[in-house]
Amino acid sequence: MPGTAPNGAATNLVKQEAWNPGSKTQYWIQTLPTNTPLAPPGYVWFKNFGTGSCMTAESNGGYIDTYPCTSGALNQVWSVGAPNAATQSGSTLTNEQTNLLLAGCLKVQGGSPWPDAPAVTAACAATEFSQNFFPFNRTVSQPAELDERGKA
Repeated sequence: MPGTAPNGAATNLVKQEAWNPGSKTQYWIQTLPTNTPLAPPGYVWFKNFGTGSCMTAESNGGYIDTYPCTSGALNQVWSVGAPNAATQSGSTLTNEQTNLLLAGCLKVQGGSPWPDAPAVTAACAATEFSQNFFPFNRTVSQPAELDERGKA
């Protein structure tokens, strides 16, 4: 996850990686934001299981990184859309702050299928497959359970 933002600053970029079920940094937990009165009902933080930091849209969605979860930060508040009937695929993730700029849907930049493609936000488009994500819903009773399954 460590990388360089478009402005040259060191950051923890969110980017596409090959699936590795043992990598804790590939798991994101939806949790309710605290002290964020401007966030509409149904919006959540996506907290990284490995780092404990929140998915954060930066530079009007020009890149996505992780920062400590911050009360009141709309660039860390996301909503999960309904499954996309147009493409028979997953759901969109919309960022509250960038959505106000009509560029709110999380996507893989350029629709790249390859590892290291960065995540950005862009105008939501019903037929854009790179904006649809399949949530992996699994109840894990405690972090140790994930550790044991990741070793198998």
